[in-house]
Order: sequence, then structure tokens, then C-alpha cells
Amino acid sequence: MGGKAVRFSLIPRYPIWGASSRLRVYALHDALIRLGHESTIGYDESADVLMLQKLPYSSEWADKAEKFKGLVVYDFDDQEVYSDLSYWRKIVD
Repeated sequence: MGGKAVRFSLIPRYPIWGASSRLRVYALHDALIRLGHESTIGYDESADVLMLQKLPYSSEWADKAEKFKGLVVYDFDDQEVYSDLSYWRKIVD
């Protein structure tokens, strides 16, 4: 296979019973492991990549995403409405 394994931290919007999380997080997690990468479902500050599915909306996740030292990937698959988007707009822009 070659190359260095990448460490992923995957944050699902729903538990495994949620169809979108099952496809976009849990199946990805299994595939990454099969490809020889490290993958954690949950927050791992030492990961290379942090993926947030459906933009978790708590200030806790906003703070963690902003402070994360690796690559942050936001998985938007449909529009969700939040009361205060100003913080996220700053990060995404």
C-alpha cells in the first residue's frame, strides 16, 4: 500500500441507527481502517483530520474545530437551520 497512515477523528451527527451517519461516518470509518489508516469515531485531538458530519451545532464543537491543529472537514449534505450561524460563517469563510 505504501505511504503514511493518516489518523482520522470522525464526529457523527447521529448514532449508528441514523442512516446518514451510518453511510457518511460509520462506513467511512470501516473503509479507512481497511485501507490501513487509523480512525476514531469520536474526538481525537491527535488526529490529522477532524470530520464533523452535518455541522454539530454546539459551541463545544465550534471551539474544538477552531483549535484543532490538523485539517477540519465539514460534511454538509443538506441545509440545517441554526439560531446563530455567525460563528460558523467566520470559520467556513
